[in-house]
Amino acid sequence: MEPTKEGVVIVYGSMYGHTAEMAEVLGRELGNRGIKDVIIYDSSKTDHSYIFSTIWKYKALILGSCAHNNDIYPKMEPLLHKLENYGLKNRYLGIFGNMMWSGGGVKRIKEFADTLTGLEQVGEPIEIKGHVTPTERDRLIELANLMADKLIADRK
Repeated sequence: MEPTKEGVVIVYGSMYGHTAEMAEVLGRELGNRGIKDVIIYDSSKTDHSYIFSTIWKYKALILGSCAHNNDIYPKMEPLLHKLENYGLKNRYLGIFGNMMWSGGGVKRIKEFADTLTGLEQVGEPIEIKGHVTPTERDRLIELANLMADKLIADRK
């Protein structure tokens, strides 16, 4: 299914709130850039069927996860699996995440992205440790700006 709407779906998994904070920074900056439809989902609180159906409507997807036992947050894995099975394509993709001791969440999302040939990764994956610092906030804002630039260019 081809995406029909300009907008960004941000889906994240967070244990201590740091990844959620990152998602909020991204969403706020996308809105500041004039992207009207920015939908943010916490994968622990929203049924994946709603998330999944929303992803199919929009041109951009940003996925974020904290690290959990050197892997992705458990509530994010089934969503990635489903998107892989359905062959998600023709989307812009951004990747972000958080870790405390060791990574894993960002690595798994990157592996997901590498298996699907129809996704255009925007920017470099961002993985930070702990709270969002001003420098890391700037990196997130840059990712949001790159994503907004892609969507705005598609208007022409």
